[in-house]
Amino acid sequence: MLQVEAQDHERSRDDRVNTPYSSCMDWNVVASCAAVVAAFATVVTAGIIVWQTRYTLRIQTLTQMLTQWQSPPMLPRMRHRAARLLWQLAQEQTVAFASRPAAAVAIAKQTTLELEIAGDTSSVDEVLDFFDTIAFFIDKGVLDFEMAYQTFYWPMACYWLLTEHYIREAQQDEGDELWSKYSALMARFIARVREPASVTQAKEFLLDEQMRTSVRKAKS
Repeated sequence: MLQVEAQDHERSRDDRVNTPYSSCMDWNVVASCAAVVAAFATVVTAGIIVWQTRYTLRIQTLTQMLTQWQSPPMLPRMRHRAARLLWQLAQEQTVAFASRPAAAVAIAKQTTLELEIAGDTSSVDEVLDFFDTIAFFIDKGVLDFEMAYQTFYWPMACYWLLTEHYIREAQQDEGDELWSKYSALMARFIARVREPASVTQAKEFLLDEQMRTSVRKAKS
């Protein structure tokens, strides 16, 4: 009797092990795991491709903007005219306050200078438009903030110091959207640095700009 029961138990165990259902379940698990791994690999690969594409686009945009900044008509014509106009206005204000040493010292420490920019301002407007385009590209994600900061911070900061008053007045006349992206970007740039540019540094930058663009004009 015991021997028969043992044989039945053994036969039942063999039936469970050798059933097609058990074998099928094992392969289903393997196939499912493989599918999960393949899907994960696809997602990772797609993410890498997206990152590489975005990075390449940002590098290309930075290169294009830098080329535009260093090529005609921006250089030498527009940058030279804009730098000369702003430097002359800054000098006139400095001379006007020369007899008032305290006022002159205060101006030198300011982070903005209220210049009355009038007449033919097309060259200054062109430079501000260029900076506004940089800010627009950063907003759209096609130009990296840090790349733009490392490349364009100094000219953008010096121009901002000398044109913020002009920009605010133009916005009152023509609408808040005018150069608004440049204005917003400069707030981020200034927050990024420990010490913003001074009036003295901005005037030195304008002198350098005039010399640099004059040399380029002579060569051309």
